[in-house]
Amino acid sequence: MNSSSIKLAEEVNSLTRGINAVRFGGSKSNRIAAKPDEDRRYRKLKRIGEYKSMKSHLGTVAIALALTFSFAMVRQDSQAQDAASQPDAGAGTKTPVVDAAKTNQPEDAAVFVTEIPAGYRDWKLISVAREEGSIDDIRAVLGNDIAIKAYREGTLPFPDGAIIARLAWSLIPSEENNRAFGKEQSHVAGAPKNGVQFMVKDSKKYAATGGWGYGQFENGSGKTVERAKLATCFACHEAIQSRDYVFTHYAH
Repeated sequence: MNSSSIKLAEEVNSLTRGINAVRFGGSKSNRIAAKPDEDRRYRKLKRIGEYKSMKSHLGTVAIALALTFSFAMVRQDSQAQDAASQPDAGAGTKTPVVDAAKTNQPEDAAVFVTEIPAGYRDWKLISVAREEGSIDDIRAVLGNDIAIKAYREGTLPFPDGAIIARLAWSLIPSEENNRAFGKEQSHVAGAPKNGVQFMVKDSKKYAATGGWGYGQFENGSGKTVERAKLATCFACHEAIQSRDYVFTHYAH
């Protein structure tokens, strides 16, 4: 109990003793004479009672408000901790990106061709080539009708819709041919090698990579190769920007 409460209790006791002394002590005439003083003490006691009741009520309200505030703070802290412990909605699901600064390519997967164009094995021949070193293959470059027309007419840049395909095989000696020739001089295409590559012209869709989309698909399975490998295509083709990024010349 604090000093204020002790002082209030002492005042109540004093008033109560005074009232009892007036009510039960002395003669009747003295009690009648002291009646106003008794009434004054009663009124003061009543005010004290009202004050104590109000003080108790305010205390209850203050406690309730304090509890409400404390609960709100605890709930807010709990929600903050929950949010901090939740993994990023996209974490673990994002496709690893290639450093665009190193490859001169944007990170958007739209720069890559994800489906093999239908009927490409029926396209016309543009040229053939032999690659040595680590590549070590022979290759044929084919074009759809739009690409062939642009090649033959010398149209640059290539129009949208042009598609160029590169097929490759291992280079192996032909025993059958060598027997016919009587010496070892013949080499032919062996098993498919180094996948099938495509360049698809769409100046809007592939604007970030010179208007060409690049794709490479594994032999047999038809699955696209890893994105990191595709990310190097445009950086290489930038060397021939003056020919609309196309290496292969038309073989007349």
